[in-house]
Amino acid sequence: RQDYALAQADYQRLLARAPTEDLRLEAQVGCLRCAVALADDAATIRSATALLVEAKVTADQRTEALYARAKAYLAQQAPDKAMADLRLLAQDTRTAQGAEAKYLVAQYLHDTGHDAEAEREAMDFVDRSTPHAYWLARTFVLLADIYLAQGKTLEAREYLLSLRQNYQADDDIDGMITQRLSSMDNGQ
Repeated sequence: RQDYALAQADYQRLLARAPTEDLRLEAQVGCLRCAVALADDAATIRSATALLVEAKVTADQRTEALYARAKAYLAQQAPDKAMADLRLLAQDTRTAQGAEAKYLVAQYLHDTGHDAEAEREAMDFVDRSTPHAYWLARTFVLLADIYLAQGKTLEAREYLLSLRQNYQADDDIDGMITQRLSSMDNGQ
């Protein structure tokens, strides 16, 4: 019924009384999902951390917990804490969470002035196979930003024009391309 606060309280009671390890794991996952749905970053971090130490956590549950905790840290303006989780997730760019994480790691490196590392991370993503075209496109936009920061305007423009020609999804990528090309044309 999407009453996440009530469900979270029920999962916490189950967690406290779970007679089996499987029920305890189910309660941990439920607590995490409710915390995410409630946008309760502190509870998300606590629940994800608790889930990650469970003995029977599955690979999918581990990915879900790492992703939720990283996003909660980012929402709390603590990107340094998120990076460890994002780097683990970024090892598998075939998943949506891994593809987004790979982009976020490169973006963080760029934002913190580590453009050479950001470029390497982005190029590594480009060289990998991913079915998640949106995050790959965001990475190409990021590469253009990196090249602009390095004064390589021609390379940046080429990436953006190529992306505009080859990426046809109806999302915010075209707006990003247009904004950056306009800034270049206006000498900003």
